[in-house]
Amino acid sequence: RRDTVAISIMENVLSQHSNSLRICAIQTELGKCYLAQGNFSKCRDILNIVIKNYPHQGEFRNFTAFAQSIIAMSYEREKSWDKTIQESQKFIDEYPEGIMYPSRKFSKSEDRLAWMYYLQAKSFVALGNEQEANRLITIITTRWPKNEIAKAATQITYSN
Repeated sequence: RRDTVAISIMENVLSQHSNSLRICAIQTELGKCYLAQGNFSKCRDILNIVIKNYPHQGEFRNFTAFAQSIIAMSYEREKSWDKTIQESQKFIDEYPEGIMYPSRKFSKSEDRLAWMYYLQAKSFVALGNEQEANRLITIITTRWPKNEIAKAATQITYSN
């Protein structure tokens, strides 16, 4: 798979270079590749390095934000609902203004903040706390009414 080749190349580059914006970008992409492979533990290990080693401001801010959102997504894919809520809350607290990223799931760029609220709502539904899920869905549909995530959020409660 392409992910395997990409991981090999990125690991090689990382072993030969010191910290910089480029290395931060490579580490973030490496974490994303591990997520795509379903290697959630390695995904989180590399992305926690990004979060720990780089400032959450300036030119590094998008990378640290993206890393935090991918960590939350890794727990969601494992159906570790409490950890999904915890890790997405870290994003919400650290990046309350949101960060835009291209999305594979949705046709346009998404606001990762909306996505973190979505993951929390989905997690609360899975845990049987529909009241909290509905509160989060209201936040999403009020703050991002025309976003595709808002449409998806209104469907999670009804599909379970």
